[in-house]
Amino acid sequence: MEYYVSTVSRYDSFDDLRGIAVLDDNTICVADCSNHCIWKLNRMSGKVSTYAGLSGLPGYLDGPSSIARFRGPVCLASIGSILFVADYGNNQIRKVSEGKVSTVRQTPPLNSQFGLAVRKDGSIVVTSIRENVFDPVLLAMGPDDSVYVADRSNHAIRKIKDNHVETVRKNLESPCGVATDDDGNVYYCDLSNKIYKLRFDEEEILTVCGSGEAKSIDGQSELASLNKPHHLFYHTKSGYLYFTETKAVRRVKVKRHSEPLWDYKMSRDLAKLFDKDQEKASPDQVVFLVEEKSIRVNRALLCVRSKEFERMFTVLRVLESEKPIIIENATYESFYAVITYIVTGRMDAQKYCDHLMDVLALADRFHINNLSKSCTDRIVQFISEKTALEYLSMAHKHGLKYPKNVALNFVINRIWIFYKEEQFWELDKVLLKEITDQLPWLLNVRQAAAT
Repeated sequence: MEYYVSTVSRYDSFDDLRGIAVLDDNTICVADCSNHCIWKLNRMSGKVSTYAGLSGLPGYLDGPSSIARFRGPVCLASIGSILFVADYGNNQIRKVSEGKVSTVRQTPPLNSQFGLAVRKDGSIVVTSIRENVFDPVLLAMGPDDSVYVADRSNHAIRKIKDNHVETVRKNLESPCGVATDDDGNVYYCDLSNKIYKLRFDEEEILTVCGSGEAKSIDGQSELASLNKPHHLFYHTKSGYLYFTETKAVRRVKVKRHSEPLWDYKMSRDLAKLFDKDQEKASPDQVVFLVEEKSIRVNRALLCVRSKEFERMFTVLRVLESEKPIIIENATYESFYAVITYIVTGRMDAQKYCDHLMDVLALADRFHINNLSKSCTDRIVQFISEKTALEYLSMAHKHGLKYPKNVALNFVINRIWIFYKEEQFWELDKVLLKEITDQLPWLLNVRQAAAT
């Protein structure tokens, strides 16, 4: 599998990002040790807001999350919608739930950062240098409730289960972050500016991503560069491994999640459809004409996957003329990708990567929500310094709000790179106005360059 590293957010106010966790509603939470607060990130747009604490104001106070105080939060752990915080400066384990911050337990005074994890039953696991003979920086829970430890000082990954400590790998380069996926695979990062995957069935250690250079550049696998990654979190729902750098939140797709060829929901919906009148449940083949090429597909499948197709056939009665349905403002490749998803329940994003924006526009047009979500997620993943301007233009052209906003924020946050490129100044006038309205100094730069 090809791994692709993308940046979720790079926010000016980020100072010293540490722990990261994703809640049940896909909210990304990040601990900012130097700002003494927990940031909240939108997974799709990368928009940042304060989740708990007051940025830049250290202290110790429980209560509503908007006024609560932390002092140097370092590690995060979550279960469901509950977030646990290792409040290092206050020697406290804090909990954020339903908009309120409370103290769960006090830890002994610590001489170093301590690891924090939470079991499936909600019980908390805390470990520190003072409690163990090794130096645990970060912890991760395995699917069997075993605890994996990044033992930085002894250059090892250890596993703790039933009070038994086992060394999983040794002679590593000061591992400082660890995570596990739902299959029990272990990922870790270290001082080499790389993320690795341990294979237990063999001695091989797989490099997931990172060129080794201390830079923050998106891209494929080892072509991407990481800048001191130190906290990891695996998100089961999406298959993403999230990680923090000092001033950025980034992610890499480490596991594919695809719909089965014929899922239960499709079978159930088809059964309901055939319970209706014969005309609506007819298994007739529908013929579409796209760029003078025909595509034939079962009518019932179209109705199940798309409310818009169902409306076309049952309300607008477009089949009465027995002529092919002409699809305008679409390429054959992109429409074929949509039909492939309708028939099989999945689409190869790599195969259609050059048409993803067109496919998303068609998915929105025909109200195929799951396909829209998948395409949006993949497009956001592909946005990088090389593709951002092109994706911004295409998203604007198709009226795709989410990808446009993500690409726009990406460009604005890296404007010192893009404003030097002629392609930037060739953007649509509306887009340029949106950017210069937020960064009015750009016009002065452009005028100075012209003179």
